[in-house]
Amino acid sequence: MKKILLLMTFIVFCCTSKAGTPVLRSQLVGKWRLIDENYKDCVNTWEFTGDTMKQTWKYKLIDAPSIYSRPYYLFTGIPSKYEPSLVGQTRSGTHIIYYAEKLKRIKYYEVMSLKNDTLILRTYTEKTIGRLAGYVTLTLKRISE
Repeated sequence: MKKILLLMTFIVFCCTSKAGTPVLRSQLVGKWRLIDENYKDCVNTWEFTGDTMKQTWKYKLIDAPSIYSRPYYLFTGIPSKYEPSLVGQTRSGTHIIYYAEKLKRIKYYEVMSLKNDTLILRTYTEKTIGRLAGYVTLTLKRISE
């Protein structure tokens, strides 16, 4: 009887728990700044419009900023394939989905929290020099709307 009760509790927990925090597209729109001790030598700003996510990296020792502008859409979960027709159309979701042209695959940011002026995202990164593959948490602060 104990095992059945434990199994039922586990099933209910799995069914009711969810990954990510649902957000509205209107909540993302505006400018954000990455707050991270690992990026002391650069300022990383993010700007969301209704259909574009623009990331700007300004390094202290390099004059020209690096700018990445990508179409995105919100989705609940990680889709099996990128759907460009959803760009600018979806109004809410738990994940920010975009297509990485150079890698030729879907990439995403999972929204972990959005409270007041703080946005916390999680993403999976591949192994690179000085870093193992795994999940990275990013904290952004709103700087304007």
